[in-house]
Amino acid sequence: MIRISRVICLALILVILLAGCSEKPPYQELKDNLILGEKTIKVHLEKDEVSDLLLSVLRQEPLILGEDNNYQVNFGSKLKVNYRLDKKEILLERVKVRSKLEAIALYARGKELPEMESVRYLHDYLVKVISYDVRVNEFADLNEGYLKYPESYDIYGALVNGVAVCSGYAESFKASCDILGLSSIVITGTYKGVPHAWNKVRIDGFWYNIDLTANDTGVPYTTYLKNDSELKNYIVNKDFMVDSQISIYDSQLGKSTLEYYSYNKLSAKNYDEVLAYITEGVLAFRLENLSGDEVLNIVESSGLNVSQYLYTIDDGIFYLKKNK
Repeated sequence: MIRISRVICLALILVILLAGCSEKPPYQELKDNLILGEKTIKVHLEKDEVSDLLLSVLRQEPLILGEDNNYQVNFGSKLKVNYRLDKKEILLERVKVRSKLEAIALYARGKELPEMESVRYLHDYLVKVISYDVRVNEFADLNEGYLKYPESYDIYGALVNGVAVCSGYAESFKASCDILGLSSIVITGTYKGVPHAWNKVRIDGFWYNIDLTANDTGVPYTTYLKNDSELKNYIVNKDFMVDSQISIYDSQLGKSTLEYYSYNKLSAKNYDEVLAYITEGVLAFRLENLSGDEVLNIVESSGLNVSQYLYTIDDGIFYLKKNK
């Protein structure tokens, strides 16, 4: 009888242990429920921890669709989430997004590209197929823009509709990296004082900043694989990641730079170097001890019809762009 009791006790202990092991980590539990469009989610954390974790999951999981940024954490850490789409609509959007992601990954997988070349491929492809949604600029209040064009703020608007704002660009890059096995995250904060989202990507064990929105709407590659010390006009907030993990993604200093213009040695410091670039058709390069007007004079002397072009300088990069 004693032996039977012991067996029963051991069996009960085993059941309890297995039940404990089957419980998902809070991040995974929250992610899975949000992807399914669940409106009420029980999270086994303190109330303030739930809010911190929720922001992290929403930023780092682009395939969470239809959520309208409206949530409430009730007593007992029960999370109430509102959606602008029903579950069927969410599923249909996700199917379309996954189809686009598989198509993006097909080329890189076939070529077996190394990390840096894969990042360049994803960057260039996404910048080519996504256009910035200028319609949101008509709204002084960012929330009004979101209410009017919500899809432009996520991966669906970017990959399926082909138009997006910064968050759509950043989510698309993150999801594309995920499907290729590249490590990346979405970063949030401000750029030149305006709320903004961009990415960090890990190459050879080091984290670098990359901003597809800025590179598409302004000077090409102006923010491409920069470490934190090279980044200007950006301020990072803590909404993109659980606070205790943010420091993990700090860019390592002392690593030789992969910043586009430095890495590719695209800089000009005198008349001959500028003229050589213009003659070769290179219309974007870093300036060293030259002003934009000085470069423009050199361009004019090359025989190029300057009236057909506009030039801009951003973070020391000169960019000559033809008028449409």
